[in-house]
Amino acid sequence: MILGEAFCADLSHRQLRYVILHENLHKTFQHMFLWKHLYEEDARTANMACDYVINLQLTDTEAHKRGDITMPKKMLLDQQFRGMNVAQVFKALQQQGQQQQNAGQSGQHGQPPSEPDEGTGFDSHDWESAQEMNDQEQAELTKQIDDAIRQ
Repeated sequence: MILGEAFCADLSHRQLRYVILHENLHKTFQHMFLWKHLYEEDARTANMACDYVINLQLTDTEAHKRGDITMPKKMLLDQQFRGMNVAQVFKALQQQGQQQQNAGQSGQHGQPPSEPDEGTGFDSHDWESAQEMNDQEQAELTKQIDDAIRQ
């Protein structure tokens, strides 16, 4: 995860804590490996699906309810995805994109719903580096993540 100084300057401490938790959950859930096939199909939609799932989880935490973390407005949040996993959100986003195209609305395949609860998303992930890893490197990274979670 790389957060630039200019990006961080615009965030409150609560928002920065949220973003750090958000990015660490991508690693914890091993999105780069687990959902690699979705990225290969449509990288933008895969990233959005992962973000929607993570943000719903974070907004349900006690830390968010107490105000210890605050989601920046640019991030994706939509209650219609509550209870869905990443693959289900990915499929729903693809269907919504197709419906928008069929209805002649502007937008492209996999774009966010026309009226999400919050934001448009702003993070991107280094899917390419994850793809370049061989099986042994992926297994080692998975072990490191598992060890860190257990600690």
